[in-house]
Amino acid sequence: MYCQEQSNTFQNPEESGQASFNLDRKVFVGNISYRIGQMRLKQFFKKFGTVDYCYIVKDHLKKSSKGIAFVTFKDQESVQRALQATDDDLTLDNRVMRVKPAEISTRATFWRDDAKVEEEEEEEEEKKDDLNNCARSIHPPDQLSGYQEGTSSTCEAKDVTKAVHPSVFILCEEVLIHIFSFLSVQERIKIERVCQHWRDIALKSWGHQKTLHFKNFFLKQFGGLTDKILNLLLSRCGQHLRQLDLSSSPRMLTDFVIDIIAKYCVNLESLDVSGVKVTDISMRNLGNLGKSLKCVKLHHCIHFGEKGLRTLLSTCELLEYLDIQENSTITGASFQSASPSLKSLLLNNCTQLTDRGIQNLSQRCSGLENIQLNKCYYISDIGVTTLCQCFQNLKVLHMSGNFPNVTDETLKKIHILRKLRELNVSFNLAVNDSVLKAISDSCEDLEILDISGCHHGVTGFGVSYLSQSSCLHTVNLSYLPKVSGSSVKLLAQSGNLRSLKLQADTGITDEVLETVAVLNPQLELLDVSGNIQITVKTLKAFIQVATNYPESRIQLILGGCSVLLEDLANLPAGVSVSLLDLSRSHLRPDREIILPAEDELVSSDDENDKMGYPSAEGFACDLDAGFDEIVWDDYDDDNGDDYLDNDDPLEAERWKLS
Repeated sequence: MYCQEQSNTFQNPEESGQASFNLDRKVFVGNISYRIGQMRLKQFFKKFGTVDYCYIVKDHLKKSSKGIAFVTFKDQESVQRALQATDDDLTLDNRVMRVKPAEISTRATFWRDDAKVEEEEEEEEEKKDDLNNCARSIHPPDQLSGYQEGTSSTCEAKDVTKAVHPSVFILCEEVLIHIFSFLSVQERIKIERVCQHWRDIALKSWGHQKTLHFKNFFLKQFGGLTDKILNLLLSRCGQHLRQLDLSSSPRMLTDFVIDIIAKYCVNLESLDVSGVKVTDISMRNLGNLGKSLKCVKLHHCIHFGEKGLRTLLSTCELLEYLDIQENSTITGASFQSASPSLKSLLLNNCTQLTDRGIQNLSQRCSGLENIQLNKCYYISDIGVTTLCQCFQNLKVLHMSGNFPNVTDETLKKIHILRKLRELNVSFNLAVNDSVLKAISDSCEDLEILDISGCHHGVTGFGVSYLSQSSCLHTVNLSYLPKVSGSSVKLLAQSGNLRSLKLQADTGITDEVLETVAVLNPQLELLDVSGNIQITVKTLKAFIQVATNYPESRIQLILGGCSVLLEDLANLPAGVSVSLLDLSRSHLRPDREIILPAEDELVSSDDENDKMGYPSAEGFACDLDAGFDEIVWDDYDDDNGDDYLDNDDPLEAERWKLS
């Protein structure tokens, strides 16, 4: 009985919508002039009948008309007259408006939820009855009680599930904070605009932000990081940050950025402001971070000097890593304030660094493990001697470039550094075979060595000494024309090589590289670019090794070799080949083959003779004969009028007749 009453009172959704929104008395009006107001439009449609209401749709941001409206009449007869009106009757402000019956948008169906729920309930009841009837026809009546109870409980569970609609808003605050913490910085800022609740949660999610960088953050054509943007971000997450990297977008930042960082990032441990305009005055504010700051990178920060560096070193007592590369004003006087906890110091291209600065550093930081002095040309034998005697724990040493005041006898003292693991003395003309022998005899833990470009004193004998270093696995022997293939074979016999660079080495052949491939199956990188004598035999040798050792992975750089693109077909999975020539032409030992020597160049006098032009002596003699008989006149007839080729032809004719 209840179901019958319910079915009698149920209304069609379309009829319910028409009753709720007066669709039978409402029309849709389009192509309305943007100058037409609501009162004027209502007055216009009164000629079809009494108008109850007129609504013009407007943009929710600009508050301007969208050119559409809804007009509600008092009766349906007026609606029919408006729908049957001609174009002349619908012309307003020189526009022919279009009139259509009003319909409910497919997106505005919230009024149909109750009707849908009732329909679904009726369908479930029908399915339940069908299942019961089917069960009675199959099972005896005494076995149906449990089945009916299970069916009813299942249906009740479905009803409860339908009554509760899953939504992200029902998640607890802790779960949302955890979810928001996985979003990027851009997405987390955008999500604050959803609602006030999500804004509060998004602000709390910044507490999980420990690292902040701006790599690939800004598009190139849309500017970069500014002080204002950084201030807004650090006000949200600054107190929770442990690492901050601004090196990816320093172009639009000013020295005020240090004040912003010092204000918010009180727990910062690592700071990278490479390229930022840091000054001596702004360096004072880093004192607020001195209690926790352990790593500071000031690469290419050229606007501060000794005073600012002294302030930084005196306040940061826990500082372990300092990068001040490319600063040409640092002499090392401020190293007297350095903390004993300093482990790594990068001074590459600090061209004003002196021996006195190295001595100041040795008095305060005897536990230094990494120092890089590439292209610090003012350092002499005194500084290198102090370096080798006072830093016994040194593991990484870079002295790349030419040091005119350092001799090979001084470089031999590097053997004192028995804990040394990485050494870079590339393009250092003081390096010779005796230096390599001293290093290989004492530095037993040496793993990485770069002696590329040391072509004056390094020969195959020096490279053969390196075979005594059992831990050596990364070697750069590029631009060494005196190194023979036999010495490289001897180096490869250790079987520990992982990376080998032999750019533009004329003494290397396919036979040498085949030996390297067989004896070092764990080799990961081989760069022989710039060696025209290397052919496809080398590639086949490494392909064979990759076939025998499927777990091996190697990258071959064969640019500038006699290897073509067609030779790279059917490479195994463990071999990747690049045909880019990474060698530098001005460092090639065989560059005289490409460019002739200076004495072979044709002189300018010979060139003038070949071109047929008269010499200066002949021209001076011809001046006495008058300008009419000068030999230059022979060339004026051929080349003198070239500048008139694109001008007015009449002017050219007048010029010839004059």
